[in-house]
Amino acid sequence: MIVSGSYLADNASSLDSAVYSLKYSDEKGVPVTRNMIKRDYLPLVNGNDGFFSVIDTINKWRLGICFVTRGPELLAVISDGDIRRAFLKHQRGVFDVSAAAIANPDFYYARESQTLEEVYSELAKLYKPISVVPILSGDAFIGALPLG
Repeated sequence: MIVSGSYLADNASSLDSAVYSLKYSDEKGVPVTRNMIKRDYLPLVNGNDGFFSVIDTINKWRLGICFVTRGPELLAVISDGDIRRAFLKHQRGVFDVSAAAIANPDFYYARESQTLEEVYSELAKLYKPISVVPILSGDAFIGALPLG
């Protein structure tokens, strides 16, 4: 644990790549779908769901995120951060806001054909704390990759 911590501290500027190398150093070409949580086991909401329903869903699933879907399509994501921003923006009126109003339609996602190495490399360039990555097959949302 100490050795791993030192390695990560020494590579703090490229933490995503460092984590990848610790987890998968002996493997090449690992598909993102290997560690994927299938869609049926993810927190899903629709755009018309109310704010309390979104909070309840995020809390029950304990991933810090929920996915706004319509049929097989992923429209947006709502993270814990989006919830905080909604409170700041709407204040007391926040409970009258729909999921669509607080959702982030501009989210990072991976394609089914990508490898874990590609995803970690892309995430290292984003400089955003992302803990769950949605995975798409064509336009269909098929699952998500937890990074924690």
